[in-house]
Amino acid sequence: MSDNEIKVYFSDEAQVYTGHGSIMRLVVWPGNNEGKIVVHHLTVKPNESLKGHSHEFADDVINVIKGEGVIKTTGGKEIPIRKGASVIVPPGAHHEVCNTSSDEELEIIGVLTPPDVEFYKKAGLL
Repeated sequence: MSDNEIKVYFSDEAQVYTGHGSIMRLVVWPGNNEGKIVVHHLTVKPNESLKGHSHEFADDVINVIKGEGVIKTTGGKEIPIRKGASVIVPPGAHHEVCNTSSDEELEIIGVLTPPDVEFYKKAGLL
């Protein structure tokens, strides 16, 4: 595939990873693409959280497509999020995505650039 060729990926066909506190669909990642970007479709169950983490070299853009919650940062700050929000997390910033609803899933599309290859290696995915 050339650099200027359009490629389509589907969330419902993506590899699923559940070791991070959510259902993570690896839509575009180093396991299926050599590109400079990662796209994950994540579902966080009611009253649960995506494990706190940071990406040393990657910007993380969190796009909320369903539900509401908070992003917890170092120092205990809680940033409210809801459907329609786009949150930019800079490299190295610790963040934990929490679903604050008792009955609705929180769905987000996470976009990272560049890919955090170490995450996939630690998870045994690469």
